[in-house]
Amino acid sequence: MSSEKKIGVVSSFDVLCGNAAYSQALVSGMRQAGHDVMSIDIPVELQKTHNRQDITSILQQVRDCDAINIQMELSLYGPTPRSCAKLLKRIIRNAKTLSITMHRVEVKPVNLIKSTYQENKQSGIFSALKQIIIYWMRSYIFRQYAAVIRAGYNAGATFIIHTYREEKRIKRICPKAKTIVHPIVWQPDMETGTKTETAIDIKTKFKTDKPIVGLFGFISPYKNYDFAAKSLLAHDFNLVVAGGMHPTVTNYGQRTTSANKSLHAFAMLNEILEAYKGQTYVYTAPDDATLIRLIRSVDVVAIPYLEVGQSSSGIASLAIQYGKRIVFADTHLITELVPFLNKRPFVFDVAASTSLVSAVEQCLAEDEKSIYFNGYDFSTNITANLHALQIED
Repeated sequence: MSSEKKIGVVSSFDVLCGNAAYSQALVSGMRQAGHDVMSIDIPVELQKTHNRQDITSILQQVRDCDAINIQMELSLYGPTPRSCAKLLKRIIRNAKTLSITMHRVEVKPVNLIKSTYQENKQSGIFSALKQIIIYWMRSYIFRQYAAVIRAGYNAGATFIIHTYREEKRIKRICPKAKTIVHPIVWQPDMETGTKTETAIDIKTKFKTDKPIVGLFGFISPYKNYDFAAKSLLAHDFNLVVAGGMHPTVTNYGQRTTSANKSLHAFAMLNEILEAYKGQTYVYTAPDDATLIRLIRSVDVVAIPYLEVGQSSSGIASLAIQYGKRIVFADTHLITELVPFLNKRPFVFDVAASTSLVSAVEQCLAEDEKSIYFNGYDFSTNITANLHALQIED
């Protein structure tokens, strides 16, 4: 039975990114369950400069709701970590009942003296100085995350996280914090979202009938797509790349000579794809329905990400939900995902081409739908979110 309480979900709904898509999925799911839910949008412009009028509007919408869920990616809420934390704390203070979905929880960096000494021994004084700067930045960001977590705890918030590691990180800061752990899962009808590209016949895009591997999502250096593409194409696999650069990266849409890691990663990947025409199919910025169709069309989905402390992946969850064969780089991402699955997927060494190729070949010998979320689906996700807000489904 639905509640008469008005629920607000605070997120960046108008940005083409996983956070926005996931937030919209939650809003839609709670509405389908019969609840009154409003999207409280954080304008993209707030990431560059805080506008008093926008902030006033956000806070008024928060006050108008009986219960608030904050979708927290720190950088969405302001131009600096400190300004982000400041706005988040104001939202927290204005919420009547509160839950905070933490898509990541920064960890306190290792001891500065030890890390700098080791870096100086291995790489010299300039590298050691760089290590000091990195330490200061990570400490600064960690303090902002910790400040938001403490503010949420003091306001009685329930924290929703996607892995048990993130739960431990929250409880190191606030040992008595209320937490709910639930993996990222999506609504089952995403494929019917639009009519765009309903007739993509992926088999006709390639010169051979070799197995097709897919790389999906935004192109960033940590995604390691250039390594995966080069390794797979060199071993005659066909490759689908569906995504593009994230619209929030520096100098997005501009040709520039300034140092930009995302642009460099995109250029490296493009150079590899150009060398293997006939084995590649690229689709830039697919809508949700088209993305699902492309995921379903490949034989294997690869998650080759480098280690950046990431604990969850929307693309990995989509692939698992749609029963795809899937291979993972051996990082914390798969380690943290395994407890929610029926069995461990195929894993490869993040730096070894032969390991990736071998994992794909082994994966192809498995049936589709052999990996699945064990006891978790979109309905349990919605129930968990409502429970965090003290609302019965």
